[in-house]
Amino acid sequence: RQVAPQTIERQQRILQRLLDAQRSMQERGRERRRESQEGRNILRDGPPDAPREETVEKLHRDLIRALESGYAPDFEERIRRYFEILQRQQQEQEQR
Repeated sequence: RQVAPQTIERQQRILQRLLDAQRSMQERGRERRRESQEGRNILRDGPPDAPREETVEKLHRDLIRALESGYAPDFEERIRRYFEILQRQQQEQEQR
């Protein structure tokens, strides 16, 4: 009925693992739970509108830069239409 030292060492490791697992389970039970909160509408001021001349100049510069990038002719036409739409939208916003 003699127990080998390896057996005792193995039992101690198992016991230590069980104690660690128990401690871990207890800590999980103590974790602070987060509570959800209902969303709120918050009104914020946006940046001030840029002056019309500045906006038109920027659109024009961006158009020129896009066209100078060397796209295919059909794609350049799409770029032109895109900037025309942007310019029309800018004008509509100013009229409001």
